[in-house]
Formats: sequence, structure tokens, C-alpha cells
Amino acid sequence: MTPGTLDSLTPSMLPGLIGPFLASRVRGVHEGQVSPLLDGWSHEDFRTLLDHVRDLGREHRVYEAHPRLRPLARDYIRLVFPDWSLSGQDHLRRALQDGSAVIVTNHLSYIDAMATDAALSWSGNADLADRIVYIAGPKVYQELFRLLAAASIHNLPVPQSGRLGHTEALPPRELARRVRASLDASRAAMKGGRAVLLYPEGARTRTGRMGSFIQATRRYLEGADFLVPAAIAGTERAMPVDGEVLQPSSLTLSFGPPVPLAGVDPREALTAAHLAIEDLLPEPLRPDGSAPRLR
Repeated sequence: MTPGTLDSLTPSMLPGLIGPFLASRVRGVHEGQVSPLLDGWSHEDFRTLLDHVRDLGREHRVYEAHPRLRPLARDYIRLVFPDWSLSGQDHLRRALQDGSAVIVTNHLSYIDAMATDAALSWSGNADLADRIVYIAGPKVYQELFRLLAAASIHNLPVPQSGRLGHTEALPPRELARRVRASLDASRAAMKGGRAVLLYPEGARTRTGRMGSFIQATRRYLEGADFLVPAAIAGTERAMPVDGEVLQPSSLTLSFGPPVPLAGVDPREALTAAHLAIEDLLPEPLRPDGSAPRLR
């Protein structure tokens, strides 16, 4: 199903569609494991979800997680990651206690954000999970499963340069306007006590190994007191770049010590984050050394 399918749906149709659709996206999972997650949903819950998903990505602002879909997604993604581990979350907690924070992490899969949110929640750190806003590129809003994933977390759409080849080619002035709107929304979120999570590679790695960070992402560090490095592993097996069906896998999420940003050149901070994430990653996911840390 594509986002265009949403135009033909009504709230009364969703109870019979969501369970089978989500079950079909995980190998070995059947509808009976997913549909019970919808027990207790009212017609109004389905109506607000449909409205929410239809609206996602239209503006460059923070979209709050749908309150009913969020707990469902955390239970659903556990079917994908029966084995998981989390470490270093106290680093993130300390950064948010002492100021505002940007989380910088590697990017393996479209379910990285869902997995991060879920692992924090499963570990008893739902209060931290609830404070994170995920930066999301245009492709997140171009497929129905990704839209539902985005609806389960706080997300902020950001434009990407048409030079990436998979995004809309925008006139420079319009691209600049959209970038400014996203930056303003990011800073407002941090002022409100949120952490912003950024994938500075700009796109999912095609090899599994972390690539160079895009220098322009440094603008999202402005207004933050700390940069918190994080590393995720396992999502590349659960949802490979060319995969459509999720494969049950293990998940590892690690946070490193916060990097103070006061008086630090943002490029230097991104370089430090790249190094820190490399240290947190298993060897097969580390950079191969052939590319610069920033591009």
C-alpha cells in the first residue's frame, strides 16, 4: 500500500486492515499476534490516526507521536527484536538534566528510530524516549509502513538537497525556506526540553559501515548545550536497505558520554561524534577508513 491509499480509507475500515498489514511486514508473524494490540481502540482513535498519518510530512514542524499508536508500535517492534540490549542511557539523561541536547547516530534502516524509541521504553526509560524528536528526510513520508512508523514517534521533517538523487529538486530559495523552518522547529523543541536525534550521514548506509557525516548538518547543533553520540546495530539485519519484510533480529543501542558544545566549532563536534560512534559500533559497522569523516 502507498500513501495514496489513505485517500480511499475511512476510520471504520482500519480495524480490519492495520493488524493484517503490520503482520505481513514481519517474517513469521501472523495477524493473531498483532491484531490484539488494537484491542480497546475506539472509532475516534482510528479517526485521529487516519487524520494524523494523512497530515504527516506536509509541513516542516514537529509532529507529536500519535498517543494510541505509540504503545502499539513499542509492542509490535518487540516481535522484530526479541533480543535486545541498551547501554549508556545515563549519558543521555545527564545531558538533558544539564541542558539541551542533540543525539547523533549512525543510520542503518528505516526502523532505526522505532527501535531507539522502543529500546528506551522497554528498559524503563520511557521518560527519555518521550523527549526525543527524530529528524526525518522526505523518503520517510513516501511509503505507508514508514508513515505509520513515523506516526509512532515525535518527528520533524527536513528537506534534502536534490543532489541526493531520491528527493524533490527544489529551487534554491524554496529549499532554503524549508531548511530554515526545520532549523527553527528543532531549536524550539530543544528550548522546550526535547532532545533532537539526527542522522548526519543523510541517508542509510548501503554497506552497513558508517559513512561520512554531511557538514551542513552542523546547523542542527546550534542552540544545543551537548552532543550525545549513539550507535545502533541490528536494524540492518531486521530491515536491509533492499528489504520490504522485517526479519526478527537482535538489537543493540549504546549512548556515549555527552560532548559539551560551548565554544566548540560544530565541525569539530561532528568529527568528535563520528569518532565516538565508531568506538561504540561493532567492527563490521565501523567506517572502512576510505572516506573522510565529514563531507
